[in-house]
Amino acid sequence: DITGAFLQGDQSLASRKEPLYLRQPREGLPGLFRDQLLLVVRGIFGLANSPRLFWRHLRDTLLQLGFVQSTLDKALFFFYQDNKLILAVGAHVDDLIGTGKPGEADKVLKKLCDIFDFGAWADDREDKILEYGGKQITRENGVIKLTQTKFIQATSVTPVPKWRTATPGASLMPSELTELRSVGGCLHWLVGQTRPDLAAGTSLYMSGQPTINNLVNLNRLLKEAKGSEDWGLTFRKIDLEDAKILVYSDSSWANADQLKSQAGFMVFIAGGNIDSYEGDAVTLLDWRSHRIKRQCRSTLAAETMAMDSVVDAGIFCRELFAEALIQDRKSTR
Repeated sequence: DITGAFLQGDQSLASRKEPLYLRQPREGLPGLFRDQLLLVVRGIFGLANSPRLFWRHLRDTLLQLGFVQSTLDKALFFFYQDNKLILAVGAHVDDLIGTGKPGEADKVLKKLCDIFDFGAWADDREDKILEYGGKQITRENGVIKLTQTKFIQATSVTPVPKWRTATPGASLMPSELTELRSVGGCLHWLVGQTRPDLAAGTSLYMSGQPTINNLVNLNRLLKEAKGSEDWGLTFRKIDLEDAKILVYSDSSWANADQLKSQAGFMVFIAGGNIDSYEGDAVTLLDWRSHRIKRQCRSTLAAETMAMDSVVDAGIFCRELFAEALIQDRKSTR
């Protein structure tokens, strides 16, 4: 977590050609004449371009250190040594997360720490639990687990009065609509990060004309999440040299409003022996449950469109891993 990230941006990276000045506060500043202006040379809070300036400063710094920016995910950076990947770093605003080979990667991270002021720095070799973006990361016996236990614990469920549940098809009142959006927002965040098991229900009940039935079912899903707060994603060691990408898709025909169909998919990375009798380790990479925009005339049509989506997602994951493993790009690309 970089401290005062927006203050570390560089105004010289702005597209604005004219210099930016500030007036002094009414009480003035020590050592300055009252009419003197302040020239802004760094990023400051309140400017619309401060986040952009910090991002450009962070990106340029990483490139100068020898990192290679991903073509497929601009917030992902790779560092190679002797044509081998030894460190990968991802950025989300002012939070960084990375994984690398001990020793070689530590030397690069030391240079990064010397440039930026980090308010918090955690290492799973020393810390049992890592906090990143509201998620908890733990490692035990070579298995990495990603959960959102604290976020789920902080959520609450507001029961729908019984007299309202008696009319499940009734439209929501303004206060109930606000509650539906709040519950749906919590579930969407969980679904997108660690809980694919809640994806289908969240998508179905957040779509169409909101009714009491939608709110009741979303509350049920949130209760389910609170009853399984330790659930999450697990990541097992897989040799990427012979790994395989597996994709699965499914669809329900005309099961939603206006005879629309619901589709879903999951993308896995697996060990090279996954298609053998012995099997191999697998890790979930991507997932989605979504409403098919067009009306499908048959189950075959719905299943085909779901399969089309998962093939795209699988190809993207495959290319991202290939990009990371093969250093055939220049750092300025």
